Amino acid sequence: MDNNEELTGVLNDLLKLNNDRIEIYRRAIRKIGEHDLKVIFLGAIEESKKIQSILSMEIFKRDRLPDVEGTSTEGKLNQFWLDVKVFFNAHDQDTMRRACGFSEYCVQKAYTDALNHDKVSGELSQILHNQVAALRKSHETLKTYSLSY
Repeated sequence: MDNNEELTGVLNDLLKLNNDRIEIYRRAIRKIGEHDLKVIFLGAIEESKKIQSILSMEIFKRDRLPDVEGTSTEGKLNQFWLDVKVFFNAHDQDTMRRACGFSEYCVQKAYTDALNHDKVSGELSQILHNQVAALRKSHETLKTYSLSY
């Protein structure tokens, strides 16, 4: 496996996790009624869409195709977990925030793993660090909302 192929795999994994993140927040929006929380979730979706564009461009730069429709196994499990929790808690907003927070934790861990990958260049490392910062900001907004609620 060449460096571009290996690195493309890492970037596609991050792309899939952002796809998962978008889907989890879309599901959460459909299940809750609180407007302020919906706005926070919509902001998280928009953040992941921006990240998807950047990751896709990085994959194209390596003469590969991004897996823009893919989802990760972890994401499917997170979505299932969210559906089960919501079913048993009748659209409880606190449960929804916790489920989304868990998803944020998984995304942060995946980025940490990607940044530790030996094929990540300095330039790509900076791009990923910027994405981590944006994702952390979204997560902090969600946590702050949860604490103030």
